[in-house]
Amino acid sequence: MAEDDAPPPIPHSVAEGDDDAVASKELEDARAAYWAAHAEKGALSSDVAALKALLDDADLGPDDIYLPLKDECVSLDTGEYTYEVCILDRAAQISNKDQSRQNLGSFAGLSSNKAANDGDDDVVVHKYQHGAKCWNGPERSLTAYFVCADTLSIASITEPEKCEYVAQMAGPFACAPIIAEEKDNANRPLPRHDDDDDVDVDEHHRRAEHDEL
Repeated sequence: MAEDDAPPPIPHSVAEGDDDAVASKELEDARAAYWAAHAEKGALSSDVAALKALLDDADLGPDDIYLPLKDECVSLDTGEYTYEVCILDRAAQISNKDQSRQNLGSFAGLSSNKAANDGDDDVVVHKYQHGAKCWNGPERSLTAYFVCADTLSIASITEPEKCEYVAQMAGPFACAPIIAEEKDNANRPLPRHDDDDDVDVDEHHRRAEHDEL
């Protein structure tokens, strides 16, 4: 190659500056990636710790059937108020006029009651207690009666006593007692009838006669 065709030489100081800039950018990117991974790890660790505490301390029902729906909220607009129930968490009454909220209680326990709510079907009962105090009345509370359904919903809200609310609701976890009862019935041995004993005796006599022949 002719000497005139060679590329012009790069000044030593400029080349060093370019290399330093590239190295600095790579170092900056590596640090950013490290801290992003560090933050993600911290968030995942917090999620795992919270889930472990939830599984250890919370009553999630048999086989943790409430876990997928915990803290899921469902609401019902009744005109003057919207009522909100958050599973295993809290209940609230929200004014449709000014959006003010009244605490109807925090989750206090659950049970299964076949005869509850004047019905014959299995229902699951959730109690929300120690809500905001009523004027010249008790602390607000809500009792929710759940029947078996594929989705979570509120059918109605009533106030049979002052500041004591009753919610008629539906949810998939209310199907568990029915499923358990069906499995129990399926595994239960069939009852033995007196006719079965007569058949066994007749068969015994026939075999004895056959042996004599």
